[in-house]
Amino acid sequence: MYQSPSTRTKSVTNNPASQLTNAVRAERRFCLNASCLTDEILVRKVSSFNDVWLLTDTTDNTSWLVNMETPVCPCCDAKLQTTSSTQRFLL
Repeated sequence: MYQSPSTRTKSVTNNPASQLTNAVRAERRFCLNASCLTDEILVRKVSSFNDVWLLTDTTDNTSWLVNMETPVCPCCDAKLQTTSSTQRFLL
C-alpha cells in the first residue's frame, strides 16, 4: 500500500587523495576575543556562489554553517583570525 521512495546514498571513498584535497581547503583560524572560550576553528568555504562557510570546532567536532562575507566565531561573532594575522598581533 505505501511505497517508500528509493533513496540513493553516496558511497564514501577512502581515497587518500580526496581526503587530502578536503584537508587542504580547510583553514585553521582563531578567535582573539579574550572572553570567548573557542580555541581553534577549522574554516572551509562550502559554496562557490555564496559566502557560505563551514566552521568546525576541533575540540568537540561541533559544526556550524555561516552565511557571511568572512567567517566569524560562532560563539561571540568576532572575526576569526588566521595564524599569520594572529602572529602580527602577538609581535
